[in-house]
Amino acid sequence: MKKKTSRKPAVEVSVNKEAIEVSLNIPARFSIPRTKANIKFIIVFLRLLLGRDGSRLCTFIDIAKMFGYADRRNVNNYWREFEQQNYDILGFLSRKVDLVECIPLIEDFVAKNMILP
Repeated sequence: MKKKTSRKPAVEVSVNKEAIEVSLNIPARFSIPRTKANIKFIIVFLRLLLGRDGSRLCTFIDIAKMFGYADRRNVNNYWREFEQQNYDILGFLSRKVDLVECIPLIEDFVAKNMILP
């Protein structure tokens, strides 16, 4: 009996000016420590997975169930934060709110409300 072999490589990476596309042609499995950053990464990673037809493999509800969340909004919030970081995974994982732009607003509020305790 002839063994079935795939002519397509196990992993393909295509890089252009706008994106890096990774295609997996194998069943894959990996394990990473359970940390908040890793959970955030995995949630976004699962949402980024696409089928051959270009549709998302995991819905927000699917991912929420995988992590034991009662509501899909928990996952959707992470996804929106990722979008707000312009799909930059490092910026998303290490996002630190820069409050420098808030300083003038705070100073103005304090100046106008000096008699508040």
